[in-house]
Amino acid sequence: KLEQFSFQKPGYKNINPEQQMEVITGLSCLQDGNIIVALSGRGLAIYKPAINKFFIVIADNTKPYTYHVTENVFESVCIAQNRKKDIFIGSGKGLSIYSPEKHFFQTHKRDVGNGDLFPLSPASDFLQLQNGDVLVSFYYLNGGIVKADNNLHFKKHYLVLKNRTVNNGSNQVWNLFKDNKGIIWGPNQYNSILKLNLATENMIDEEDSILSGPIIMIKQDSGSFIWMGHWRKGLVKMNVDTK
Repeated sequence: KLEQFSFQKPGYKNINPEQQMEVITGLSCLQDGNIIVALSGRGLAIYKPAINKFFIVIADNTKPYTYHVTENVFESVCIAQNRKKDIFIGSGKGLSIYSPEKHFFQTHKRDVGNGDLFPLSPASDFLQLQNGDVLVSFYYLNGGIVKADNNLHFKKHYLVLKNRTVNNGSNQVWNLFKDNKGIIWGPNQYNSILKLNLATENMIDEEDSILSGPIIMIKQDSGSFIWMGHWRKGLVKMNVDTK
């Protein structure tokens, strides 16, 4: 059985049907199995299976503890959930944390005066470590990878230097992945992979002629295979034991 859920823009009537529809900019499945959808410029839609309908959380940029959005821009939104079941939402407005039980949002963005040195650019992925720290990647020339504590307080910014500048495609990161050795991978716009060793705090830019090209997503199965969504090569399967 196939069901279709559509979201209509409020106040838009008697126009082209396609223009009446909200643009979906993010989709994620939460730990309880519920679906959350990001609607461009409007807010979030959270699925309620008991009634088979979506509950809309309306964005409001004028209040401090509401969901903030970038207005009049269609941008991808990254959604993840931590062990405490808080929902992390990355967009051009920064990092928003939604606590479903408390029904309020916290927005984290660059605030140099308070030493909160998050890049002023879109967050592309999140990765929570065993100690509770959170890694955040940014899709921008000098975005790189930021390490924060479990309350998203800034701890360290990781960047690679090329040609004496950090403004390069290597620091424009698509996503994050941790391998079995604890090394963090960050595929980037330079068609290489940042590799961050958290034990030594050292990050290198590794160029692999076989994998050369944008890697959009990396996941590992229950065995020793790593699966990559590759812009040019399609779905790539790699055995880490025989690489």
